[in-house]
Amino acid sequence: MDNNDEFFRVARLSRELREIDSELAEAARRRAEREAIANLDPHLPLVQDDVASVVGQWETCVAREAEFLESREDVVERLLPAFLNLAALEFGRLDEEFGSKEWGDTAERCLDAIETLAQAYTHRLQQAINQWNHVAEALLDMSHGLPGDDAEREMEPSSTDASGSPSDSAGSAIRRIGPTASGGYTGIEVNGQAIEMVSHHETIDEFLTALESGMKGMLAEARKSLLSGSDCSTEVVLDPSPSHLIWRQM
Repeated sequence: MDNNDEFFRVARLSRELREIDSELAEAARRRAEREAIANLDPHLPLVQDDVASVVGQWETCVAREAEFLESREDVVERLLPAFLNLAALEFGRLDEEFGSKEWGDTAERCLDAIETLAQAYTHRLQQAINQWNHVAEALLDMSHGLPGDDAEREMEPSSTDASGSPSDSAGSAIRRIGPTASGGYTGIEVNGQAIEMVSHHETIDEFLTALESGMKGMLAEARKSLLSGSDCSTEVVLDPSPSHLIWRQM
């Protein structure tokens, strides 16, 4: 028997037990009414038809009370092992799906996924930096011996899209960015298009800083959105009514 079959079996028996308990509660109420009438002052003007009605209802309930008690014992004997079996099945299902400690590792799994994604994008960024610097280094190396000027200024790296038109300005088409204090060059400008070498550490740190800032903002927005409504109930009020519905989340 799977979880669903056992669940509906327990729900059916639980409803049957509630119905019996409802009948027993009615019998107890009738008994209380009968005792109250018996304790009333005999000189009070009671309507005898009403008294006879209460007594008749009480006698009917008393006659069936023993039957209800016996039925209740039978239902409990069938319900208890079924309930214990269902509890074991449900605990096992939750343990398999969420782990032995509720869902305590959900945050850890989420962080693992975020870390994997961040590392993947960091790897792509490293490859982009390597390719960018390789082009700058190669162009600088191959510009050796060619007529060109040195420009002691830092220039923003720009796209090397071939759609850029050659510069019509006077002077050399090649400008090497540098030299630095150590005599090296950090980039090159060719016909108005420039490329400068970039630091791995600085670029990746900027990426991770932007990612960290964005994550903080995203989590703050998620917290605001998810915690803005009313909370779910964390307690159950036991309802003895036979009409009480027990539902199953699929």
